[in-house]
Amino acid sequence: QLLAKDARTGRAKILISGNPAVQNLQVSDDLRACMDNLRFKYGRLVLFCGEGEGTADLLRVALGSLRMSTEDFVLIPRFHPKYADKPALRIAWDAMLDLFGGRDSLGRKQVLRLDDVSNTDALAALCDITMSGVSTTLIHAAKNGRLSVAITTPYCQALYQPSVDGMYQRFPGVDLGYALELTKPVNNLFELCAEKRQQCLEAAKKAFEAHMSPYEMAEAIVAVAK
Repeated sequence: QLLAKDARTGRAKILISGNPAVQNLQVSDDLRACMDNLRFKYGRLVLFCGEGEGTADLLRVALGSLRMSTEDFVLIPRFHPKYADKPALRIAWDAMLDLFGGRDSLGRKQVLRLDDVSNTDALAALCDITMSGVSTTLIHAAKNGRLSVAITTPYCQALYQPSVDGMYQRFPGVDLGYALELTKPVNNLFELCAEKRQQCLEAAKKAFEAHMSPYEMAEAIVAVAK
């Protein structure tokens, strides 16, 4: 849709080739069994993926929505590795998670750090819900029949816009119908996901149906470049 609105690309022919990294994701049987056990123990598995400077804003909406839930769940937080060397930010994010995880008087475990699992994309393919801003983990979740929840805030929009010539509005999966959008905390997150689940799954199936393979597309691009 953004391409169609841009005068420079308005007449471009657009073909969906798919993303090789998404199509070729490998999920081990051991990890699948581990996540099934965690789901049996804790309830729904919710993956949160941070995105740099806007992570606190994303966390605010995600935790605000989860805080209102009465259902059993566990939140699995992941932060972008490029911010591992910025302790001030990590301390702030961890403080938000610690405050959230310690709020339950019943002692239910609500924040689970799976630091021994290195493949975040595989987690997205296995968790019931993945929450983020524009992370590719949202694509992996939808491609594997899971729910993607894209968080949009004015601050994050301002952060993302310079990288796309000021044209960024929201995660593209929202417009394609396979991702739910949150602009503020909601008190019925799981109900909303259940209500929209089938609609999102059908949209994902359509969105990820490639017109041609990525490799055919690459050959066509090379041919044009020559």
